[in-house]
Amino acid sequence: MFRSLGDIMDIQLFDQFVFGRTKADYEYIDIPLLAQHLYKAQIDCLVDCHATNAEICIQLTTASRLRELLETQIDLANIHASYQEKIIINFDPDHGTEWDHIEAHIKITKQQYIDLLERIDFRLSMYGFLPGFCYLTGLPTSMQIPRSSKPKRKIKANTLALGGEYIGIYGIHSPGGWVEIGKCDHALLDFSNQQIHSLSIGQIINFKSIHHG
Repeated sequence: MFRSLGDIMDIQLFDQFVFGRTKADYEYIDIPLLAQHLYKAQIDCLVDCHATNAEICIQLTTASRLRELLETQIDLANIHASYQEKIIINFDPDHGTEWDHIEAHIKITKQQYIDLLERIDFRLSMYGFLPGFCYLTGLPTSMQIPRSSKPKRKIKANTLALGGEYIGIYGIHSPGGWVEIGKCDHALLDFSNQQIHSLSIGQIINFKSIHHG
């Protein structure tokens, strides 16, 4: 099913930047995946494209080409995540020191929580707040833990952590208030590589405990 971008989104233009949100009839569309789709389409008038869960920002070559952008045809059937990635996590105490807090808040054991995590298809929704920091959506309300009101001075790179509705992965060492639960078995961020990050926006992510093979 093809629709023009103007049919799909309500937009505002500021100089050569377009900010948009999906219209009510198209709220089911995944905005980060739409942004990725537009960027890969190599549209002549489009310079760059970024998105959050709620909004898209598009940079045009010039503001005069807005009509051209809005007339761009979008194949809605192609707005989907194309592949999955399984990430092995070490949930040992050295890599997740806040399980007592989690168990008290959620009212289930650490192992029960890990078992539930392994069954969920998470989606990389966006990068933000730090270089390479991954925001993953899909965490059920019953498993959510609020971020700490007293941020720690250092959370290590590749730490898997909980922050409200999101589950996140730290790309670099940083202060932070997210609740640590484990660590990825390999680095996801590599500044020596032109790709920098091994994960793509919209990608489906599964976690597997290192102790489960």
